[in-house]
Amino acid sequence: MASSAKFTVQGTPDLYESSARFLSATKCQKEGIDSSGNGLSSKKCFPFTTVIVTNPDEASARSAQRLLDSTMQNHLKALYPHQDVRLLSTYDPFGARCGSFGGTLGALDLLDVSTLPNETILCLHAGGDSSRCPLSMIIGKAWQELPSSKYRNPTFWLIHQLEELYNIAQIPPGSLCVAATDCLISLGPACSSTMMKDNPCDASCMYALPGEIDPNTVLGVCVPAPLNVAKNHGVYVMPQTVLQTAGKVHIESPLGVWQKPSLEQLSGNLKDEQVSFDVPQKEGRQAWIDIGIVIFYPQAFQNVIKMSEGVLSKCTRRGLQEAYQSANTDTSLQQYAKENAIKVDLYTDILHNLPWPAKEDNKNVANQSSSVDGRCRNLSLREILSDMLLKVLVLPQGNFLHLGTTTELLEFITFGSNRSNKSIIPKAVDKSTTWDLATSLQLNARFGSWLEASLDEFDNTNVVLRSVFPNTPNAEIKLGITSLVEFSDLSVYHTVKIGRNCILSGWRCPMKESLSENGKHWELEIPDALSVQLLQMLSDQGDNKGKDAVSNQGKFVLMVLGTNDAIKTPILQANIFGSPIEKFLYLSKASLVELGMEDTKKFLWDAKIHPIVKACEIPESFSKYFGWIEKYRAGDKNLQSDTSFMRWLSTKKVSLKELHQFADATREWEYRCYLDTKLWQLHADKKIANLILSVEERQYGIPCELDWLLKIEDKNLAYTWLCTLVSMLGQVATKAFREKKFDISGRAFMLASSILVEYQEHMPANQAPTNAAAAKFDILFRDLRHGLFGAQSLDQACQFVDDIVILQSQIMQPDTLGQCSEMLEKLAQQITALIIFSGYKMFLDQSKTEKIQFIRIREPRFNRWVISVASARVDLAGGWSDTPPICYEYGGSVTGMAVLVDNHFPLSCRCRLVAGKTGIVLRSETRDICDGALLNQQQVEITTMTDINGFRDPTTSCALIKAALICLGLITENQILESQSLQPILSSFCGSTDDVCLEVVTTSLLGLGSGMGTSSILAACILQSIAESVGIGKMSTDMLLHAVLMVEQILSSGGGWQDQAHGILPGIKTVKSMPPQIPLKMQIKMLNLSPQSISSLEERLMFAYTGQTRLAKNILQEVLRRWSRRTPEIVETVESLVRYSGQVHEACLSEDWDTVADLMHQSYQMKCAMAGKNSGAEPAAVKIFISKLVESGLIKGAMLCGAGGGGFLMLVCSKGVKKKEVNSFFVENIAPLCKDFEKFSFHECTIAPRGLSTSIIGEEVTMNSFDLSWHKMLHGDDDV
Repeated sequence: MASSAKFTVQGTPDLYESSARFLSATKCQKEGIDSSGNGLSSKKCFPFTTVIVTNPDEASARSAQRLLDSTMQNHLKALYPHQDVRLLSTYDPFGARCGSFGGTLGALDLLDVSTLPNETILCLHAGGDSSRCPLSMIIGKAWQELPSSKYRNPTFWLIHQLEELYNIAQIPPGSLCVAATDCLISLGPACSSTMMKDNPCDASCMYALPGEIDPNTVLGVCVPAPLNVAKNHGVYVMPQTVLQTAGKVHIESPLGVWQKPSLEQLSGNLKDEQVSFDVPQKEGRQAWIDIGIVIFYPQAFQNVIKMSEGVLSKCTRRGLQEAYQSANTDTSLQQYAKENAIKVDLYTDILHNLPWPAKEDNKNVANQSSSVDGRCRNLSLREILSDMLLKVLVLPQGNFLHLGTTTELLEFITFGSNRSNKSIIPKAVDKSTTWDLATSLQLNARFGSWLEASLDEFDNTNVVLRSVFPNTPNAEIKLGITSLVEFSDLSVYHTVKIGRNCILSGWRCPMKESLSENGKHWELEIPDALSVQLLQMLSDQGDNKGKDAVSNQGKFVLMVLGTNDAIKTPILQANIFGSPIEKFLYLSKASLVELGMEDTKKFLWDAKIHPIVKACEIPESFSKYFGWIEKYRAGDKNLQSDTSFMRWLSTKKVSLKELHQFADATREWEYRCYLDTKLWQLHADKKIANLILSVEERQYGIPCELDWLLKIEDKNLAYTWLCTLVSMLGQVATKAFREKKFDISGRAFMLASSILVEYQEHMPANQAPTNAAAAKFDILFRDLRHGLFGAQSLDQACQFVDDIVILQSQIMQPDTLGQCSEMLEKLAQQITALIIFSGYKMFLDQSKTEKIQFIRIREPRFNRWVISVASARVDLAGGWSDTPPICYEYGGSVTGMAVLVDNHFPLSCRCRLVAGKTGIVLRSETRDICDGALLNQQQVEITTMTDINGFRDPTTSCALIKAALICLGLITENQILESQSLQPILSSFCGSTDDVCLEVVTTSLLGLGSGMGTSSILAACILQSIAESVGIGKMSTDMLLHAVLMVEQILSSGGGWQDQAHGILPGIKTVKSMPPQIPLKMQIKMLNLSPQSISSLEERLMFAYTGQTRLAKNILQEVLRRWSRRTPEIVETVESLVRYSGQVHEACLSEDWDTVADLMHQSYQMKCAMAGKNSGAEPAAVKIFISKLVESGLIKGAMLCGAGGGGFLMLVCSKGVKKKEVNSFFVENIAPLCKDFEKFSFHECTIAPRGLSTSIIGEEVTMNSFDLSWHKMLHGDDDV
């Protein structure tokens, strides 16, 4: 940006300009980003390129800039990561007061004029001195904290509403929006982007906006408001036709613009039009209130710039400097500016002088609200404003709430945060408006606070906001109804009693160790209806930057008022500390002079009643200086004998008016930031401790929620605690590994990895993996993995695990989180493999520990094909619960069945040992289920050890067969690294001293990604055929179950046990695994149904092949991450899946096939939920297909087999429905809907009468031979 955007204040370089880089609306359009929300792309753009906040003084501006650079910047970055928005904070030049419009011109003067046509500017006025609401006086109403996690203050909420307004009203780029921040507004449901997205038809009926608007337009915005509210603000008088638009949002020309009209005016008429009106669901008569938003369309904005360079140049820093240099005066620039700056109010001077069509005389009518000596200026304004045209955006369902007084603020926060409590009836704020706004803001009565001790509440209608309460076991805490405690650290107290209708703000105490009376039980007691605030004073000795925000040094103002004291009421008519001033003067015998009130026309604002206290006095400062309040209220005539009263009377005190001069706004922000950090630290410590405990004690139902971490606004702080959490989980994991608590170790590593993934998704950073670390990890991980299944000792394995964890912690940076997550996830996966291996190891030769080896029970079979044939499987309910580590952490139960497809056993593997030849020949083929024609094949020939590589990638050729060979002990992973001939170890594996060739052929009639357990059941066929060929002999069912689990781990697909369990055994069965049993053990319960029962079920079963395939690994990875975090939805889903499995089992025994169908369909929905919303587990075509058939009544239930995403659908037809009816309905009613249905096909489903069978087939068979009858045979040449 141009250098003119920087300026100096009394010779001190200013800090106000943020990053010069910003994304203009023009750039948004070039990049295909929609800056209006109406159509370029789904990538929504923030409508403003620059946000400027104007403040009452320099201190406030500097404090606001800090908030903009942190909180606001983070807020916008989270919503619009693709966009840079410039954030500026400023104030009127040289201490002058230039009014709301003058302040706008002064702010625009900071920008480079040449860029303004391409910019859309938002100028927010943070308000003046908040004299009627002292609570917001130092920080400003714009930044008044709200108990909302989504909209931290009114400014955040206002910006959100302006985004919606710009999107709906289609405000063009190059506009200027000026808005007041001392109120809360809502634009109504018609301006909600959520409604536009969810209900576009309904929303579009709620607004009627013109297609084009004159670029010279100045657009005001109005909503209905009760007359007693409207009388204190600006009001647009709108034609009656506005009420005849059925509540639609629209733009209209006003009949008049009034500023603070009387109730009589509002109840009367203008141009025969009634000013007030009734609105449904709102109490009392209403008027169209000006909500403080004014938008200057592009040409009008350019005219505003001209004004700042001409007639109103003395509103700007540059204009005042130039005028001062020409004035030839001896006064200082600051004094000159205060005397000569032009004060122009947007809502009084500008809106009243703008022309509008209904105005009787757009050139000559004077603004009756202007000052007497302002007429010449008004004529000049009208002349330059004459090219503009005032229009008003009418929002019939909008709301307006002004938080002008302490009472209004307190009622809004306490009532709004406790909306369900009917005992609160607000008096100062409108109930329905407060309800609507508080609901939109999501106010929370206990937001960002530490309140662990038992709270003895008078009622639950109070609010605690960003505060720390005592946490000692015997602490006594009482908090009265409709009271607010904000930004207070009360941790040093033993007793805290805060009365009804109170406010306690900014209370802080020295650190416990610095208190002069160690061990004393400090007490803080605030009587009813008091507003108490502690504010740090500016240092008397120069700049105090860099000092601790809670320093024990320095002085504070103890500001105490009655909650309902009227600040701007003449002193003789005012209340003081909640009672009339006459009563105070009578009881105290004090004079107004002692209160600094020599002029009785002054206000409570001017009264010096707020004592200055030292930091060391703070713990008991209230009782020390205001212990007399209750006596005063009770009418005690002996106040002067009260020590605390006399101390108050004699000490130095300041007025509210002086607070702007004395209070240190910067220190206030520093304290709030410090308290924020302390609160986050307390919550982080508790969250981390609870999480670690849940992992160590196997409390598997407790979720790991990261909201607390992701909501921390200080991203450096958030990252620090992320590192702490990951480090502590690493410590838990390594300790558990050493203690052989492998399930705990694996969970801790997986959880740490998952946390890093989630954090990275919410806090994206460009990833720059460390190559050196990656290489070192690969070596460590390889050595760990190779040794876990061999002779490696536990101490050696622990050392490898420790070294990997140390490496991960050493490289962890925001740009390596992905790499760190991958390291930890691989460790978790390896520990899962170790747990699976512990079950498989039971079947190995226990005398051989250096590698996987089996006891051979007979001689190998040479030159004969051994073929194993198996069915597919369908899980009726419980799928996913069988997946490690779910199956041994929670426990699994799957009810399913072995099935034939079109009367074929669809899976087989044949193996042959050929004597005299060498090497290994592997072939994987897919054939047509109808005629056995070859559709696809992959072949791999292996002669060296390294040729077996690739076994961990399921997508490489013959990876499944390679993994099975490693599982059977052919070769170790260490040996694979050696580029040597495979033949010696192959011959040994095959039980031969001579050369031998191993040939393995797998055949699937289903293809990849069928969802019917193909790879796992094929693995069982491979293992069985090879084992029978090499002399290991026939593997038992239990052995096969564990062996296939091991193959899945070696292959890295990580599947569960249900595929092989339901594929290698016949019929219908329920298989369970019980936690936390390691090694894993499975229980199989067969359902012995009669042939008639089987037949009645088969009559209703059919398959539909979707033509889409999907490998389940990507889905599996996300499921296991979510399971490690124990997200509530996934824990509930697993519980439901296990429960459905048991219910299906019972329904099958009862032959209640309708219930089976219903539970199967519900289980399918659970599986989709398990996979996640964006997983693709249920393709759109499948969803349509199922819904249409269910609606037609032709089927009772359906489910995609397996993890979803494609493959085969299992259908259960309605009773009496013929399968051909389903086919016909599909052809006529579903197939025409989508091209995806062109690939659909229907197939027979029958329950397999037998499980996996192994046979010997003739010597004449070669690798190229195939006989479809193999997949139908009941017996081979020689059954094994």
